[in-house]
Amino acid sequence: MMRMLKKKIKFILLDFDMTLIDSKPVALSTLELMKSEGLNIEGITIDRIFGQSIDENIDDILVRNSFMDRSCLKKMYLERLSEEYMHREILCEDSLLMLQKNGFVLGIVSNSSSIAIKKFLSKIENKNLKFVTVLGPEDKLSSSDSKSNLIFKALNDLNFESNETVYVGDHPNDMIQAKKTGILGIGITTGLHNKKELVDNGADFVIESLNDLENMFF
Repeated sequence: MMRMLKKKIKFILLDFDMTLIDSKPVALSTLELMKSEGLNIEGITIDRIFGQSIDENIDDILVRNSFMDRSCLKKMYLERLSEEYMHREILCEDSLLMLQKNGFVLGIVSNSSSIAIKKFLSKIENKNLKFVTVLGPEDKLSSSDSKSNLIFKALNDLNFESNETVYVGDHPNDMIQAKKTGILGIGITTGLHNKKELVDNGADFVIESLNDLENMFF
């Protein structure tokens, strides 16, 4: 299986939060902002934030704070998100560069804001690291679209087949969405979920770090 994997895979799609960056501080800071603004955030946990899209998180907050204007809340949320991303660094950047230099194409499909992610990527020091696509909730055709639809969009836009692609993510839902598209799901334990949780939700492989991708493909 591993030998076949090495030969076939050309496209590596990655989640963003807790996969490409350590975004716990981002989530905590965003929640603290909501709280400091006098909003009720009871029951809104980091795990809940990472498991949902931006719009779902906004809806979560609005249910508890119906007096808020949705567009103002979303603007405030995205501004803090973008600001906090600027203080993060890409995890295992050298390994990602190695994969890229050996012909693998890298892309990002995330529940987070693609606008905020692109802003962050424009500031990273190593301009040699390239992501050919960055897709998030803003890129969905409808509010009911799931992450699997964005994965399909990435495949179609870049003319990759499902058997040439893997998706790397830290959340059980990432593995579920990968299965829906028929691509291999690689779970990573840098987030809030362990190997069993990822495997139980369909992970074909589980790694502890993006550095482990080198061992998988070389």
